[in-house]
Amino acid sequence: MNEKQLLKSFLQKDIFFSDEDFADNQQLIDSGMIDSISIVKVIIFMEKNFGISFKEEDMDPENFETLQAMVKTIESKKASMT
Repeated sequence: MNEKQLLKSFLQKDIFFSDEDFADNQQLIDSGMIDSISIVKVIIFMEKNFGISFKEEDMDPENFETLQAMVKTIESKKASMT
């Protein structure tokens, strides 16, 4: 399972509590699907499962607005580690 699939599965099961599919570019914060508590859970999941760490400047809501933005954030964090 790739990063996007793993993250999407986590969001569905542990954040949305639904197997209902959603688009990679669906607005999650603006639509109310995730809130600040959910973002903290997502950050913990990302750090644990993708070997990255977040700093205060990484907490920009734009990084969590869509699944696509989250995957881009993971890729960016991984690239900066090399």
